[in-house]
Amino acid sequence: MRKTSARFELHSAAKMRIEDLFVDAQCETGEGIPTNVRTDIDDVINGTHKTFRYMLVTGLLAAVTDVKLHPRCLQVTSGVDGAFDVRSFCQEVIVPFEKTFLKGRLGGSNEPYANKPARFEMIEKSNKVRKGGDAILLGKLYDVLEYVRQLALKERETVFKYAMHLLLQRSPNEANVISLAPIDGNKIGASDFFDFFEAL
Repeated sequence: MRKTSARFELHSAAKMRIEDLFVDAQCETGEGIPTNVRTDIDDVINGTHKTFRYMLVTGLLAAVTDVKLHPRCLQVTSGVDGAFDVRSFCQEVIVPFEKTFLKGRLGGSNEPYANKPARFEMIEKSNKVRKGGDAILLGKLYDVLEYVRQLALKERETVFKYAMHLLLQRSPNEANVISLAPIDGNKIGASDFFDFFEAL
């Protein structure tokens, strides 16, 4: 019961964080992030491996939700400090957010952590992936998340918003476009922001 409660609290906190930070993502320039880190984020976000995109965004969201979580963790059984149930975190937070606000820009997967690269205990450069481009992207993914692990919360937020900014520059996956219902009220939230952004 305690684990279920802790997971619910984590996911609830993550849902609030992603919506709050998403609103500012469009204007994020990545200022202060080292050039090589910005390049690595860009390469993963715009690379050919959608599982790595999910792993990057999931790790970054974990890092800005609770600084004790390990952003390179893939399995709660990994034994590292900060291990958590990454698959359910992505499934219950990232996947619905993508469908509602990102229009499939991550890749439109319903179960991104079912893919082979996400079945290891940790994101390590030694994980077995296809040689060539996939191995290079895995190294970049590792480097970004390891870099973020050393940062204070405010700097982590900048990296997360920069990754989201790059995602918003990607074309939507039309198979995953969902029509949003009209929004009443004067409060500007993530839904309003996304509608405005899509209209540009």
